[in-house]
Amino acid sequence: MWAILPIEGKELPSIWYRLLYSYVKLSRITKIVHYNRILQLATLLSPLNKVVDVGAGYGIVADLIHQGVRTLYLVEKDLEILSKSTNKMKKLENVEKILAEATNLPFISESMDLVYFHDSLNEMSNKISALREAARIVKRGGCLAVFDWDKKRLMTKIKEILLNKAGFPVNCSNMDEIVCIIGRMGLKIILAQSNIDGSMTILAQKTKENLLMGMVT
Repeated sequence: MWAILPIEGKELPSIWYRLLYSYVKLSRITKIVHYNRILQLATLLSPLNKVVDVGAGYGIVADLIHQGVRTLYLVEKDLEILSKSTNKMKKLENVEKILAEATNLPFISESMDLVYFHDSLNEMSNKISALREAARIVKRGGCLAVFDWDKKRLMTKIKEILLNKAGFPVNCSNMDEIVCIIGRMGLKIILAQSNIDGSMTILAQKTKENLLMGMVT
């Protein structure tokens, strides 16, 4: 199923995106390794009713986690990238592909069990607005997760330099900054982990006590 929304701003350079992530599609093993963190989280939180992947790209993760999810929404701003779905994914009846900006998600407030960013937040120019939108649609008791790269790590700095030289618009953030932003939105931080390889995992929950979400400017 497709939902088409107006797209504003410059699109990502699709050719670099395809080159960078094409290796993930080689086999199920490489996909499992690449998406190990979201797979672990989806298993931990299962069963899940509604899940949103913000900046989903090719939606490669769909065939790995869709069985534990009633409906998986893949949100991507680049039509060319989103349309490169494999034939297998097109047959997944509980997966919906949505063309939209991360800062304007077409979902009602507090309707999703899990909203996550997997290697996508670093590509977004307005991270605060994207995180605010994600927090808006997470239901009470639901979770917001960020799987990205911690800028204070040396490996992340190297990766960012190489990708920018290749023409890929990557702008990583310090994990502490993202944790602070999410916390100011009224979500409870469950996990904030930075690894030596540069990767970071942030998990936050909108608890029943968050009756009023904080405003971030």
